[in-house]
Amino acid sequence: MFSIIGIVVVFGAVLAGYLMEHGSMQVLMQPAELIIILGAAIGTVLIANPVHILMKIGKGIAGAFGGSRFNKQRYGYYEPRQVDFANEPGWLYLAMKFPEMAEIDLARFTFTLDEYAKEVGELVSTVFAGRTHS
Repeated sequence: MFSIIGIVVVFGAVLAGYLMEHGSMQVLMQPAELIIILGAAIGTVLIANPVHILMKIGKGIAGAFGGSRFNKQRYGYYEPRQVDFANEPGWLYLAMKFPEMAEIDLARFTFTLDEYAKEVGELVSTVFAGRTHS
C-alpha cells in the first residue's frame, strides 16, 4: 500500500513541478520517451549489479507490492507467548480473589511488564545483593 502511495507522490510531485514551470503535458505523454528512459534505467541497473543483487532487487520489488507478513495474527493484536498468564496458578488465584481482574487486557499488561522488566531486575538485584543461598 505504501509503495503505491509513494509512486503516486513521486508522479504527482514531478507533474506539479513541471506544470509550475509552465511545461506542456503533451511533451510528457510520449510512449517512445518512456521506453527510452525506462530502458536506460533498467539497463543501467543490469550492468551495474551482479546477479545475486539483481535477485534481491526483484524480491524487494515483489515484496513492496505484495502483502505484509506482519499481520494481526503474527504481530500486533495476537502474540504467542511462552507464558500464558491467564492459565497460571498465581493469576487464577488472584482472579478468584479480585473478580475485577477479568477486565484487564493481558496483552497490554505483558507489554507494560516488558517496559519495567529492567527496572524490576535492578530493584531485585539491589534488594538481594550480598545474600547467599544456603
